[in-house]
Amino acid sequence: MPGYNDIFMRDFVGDTGQIPSTTRVAVSCSPDIIPAGTTQIPNYMTALVNNYNGAFNYFQNIQQNLYNYIYVRGYNLRAGAETGTIALYYAPSSLLLTPASWINNRISNFNGTQVANLSANATNQVVVGDAPFYWQPPPLAPNMGHYCLVAQVVTPNNPNAIPSSGSLEDFAVWVANHPGIAWRNVTVVTSMPSSSYTGFQGIQNPQGSAVLSTLTVRCVNVPDNTNVQLVCPVSGPQPAIAVNGAVGPGNRIQDPKFPNDEINIFAAVSLLPANFQAQVQLTLNVPQGQTLPNDASVTVSYFLNSNTSSKAAHVGIAPEVVGLTSADIGAAAGNGIMLLLGDYTYEFDLH
Repeated sequence: MPGYNDIFMRDFVGDTGQIPSTTRVAVSCSPDIIPAGTTQIPNYMTALVNNYNGAFNYFQNIQQNLYNYIYVRGYNLRAGAETGTIALYYAPSSLLLTPASWINNRISNFNGTQVANLSANATNQVVVGDAPFYWQPPPLAPNMGHYCLVAQVVTPNNPNAIPSSGSLEDFAVWVANHPGIAWRNVTVVTSMPSSSYTGFQGIQNPQGSAVLSTLTVRCVNVPDNTNVQLVCPVSGPQPAIAVNGAVGPGNRIQDPKFPNDEINIFAAVSLLPANFQAQVQLTLNVPQGQTLPNDASVTVSYFLNSNTSSKAAHVGIAPEVVGLTSADIGAAAGNGIMLLLGDYTYEFDLH
């Protein structure tokens, strides 16, 4: 895989700027988009350089009706000095963040412009925007979830232009091939009343024809016998999206990237009709007397089902990665792949 030769933002902890991105399970957990709440981080340029590979203790949920400070940083892979700017966008939380849903939603910066400035003196240098973004988000209804953030680095050598159109396959390729674009679609859950939690995410098929898709729920370090449900109550998908299962050995997978984690996968394959838009509801019910550990997380992902003849095949994953087969995802036997379109993660910090 080639490496990016410019300032980039990580898709996930451990991302090194390879093209296409080396993860095909989650791309919307960038540790370089840092919503820090309603107060500034003291000495933020030094602090966010020093903790680049350390504890990510500054992340907070976006607070509605209040002004939030949001910091963005990058890493310079260019041989020598480099400068650039960062733009930051927002959209209501969704499993598919095509540019049409956020391109007109710019967040202003504390420096009085709509961008933060970056300046690296040398290669392999962490760089932080010269000022935080400062934003008071409008309120959302509970079933609209939270806001997602999208950051764009622009440099003289890589403008990282945002596409105005294209198919879902084109979008999957763009997401995988642009280290200058990053997403942060994460909710930090700090309470779980009555041993249950519910979250909502938007899902859509903006194309004029039906698409075969897979929704997955990836549970990390969630206790056995936790009930997991993912339901779309709107008619249209065939078959209906209705996941209902329990965490346990029967749906556990081994991920060599995360050998110390217990990972369980649930999946639903469905044909989404043309121009479809709805909400999916994730519900977790933890067994009585148990709690989620601090390192627990749940990621809901949206994949486009395709095959190896697709122009986007090089950024796809085999269905076996998430415990499925080509036959399960409706592709020709032995040729099925899955193209990641988007995801949303819930991180649990209950103690």
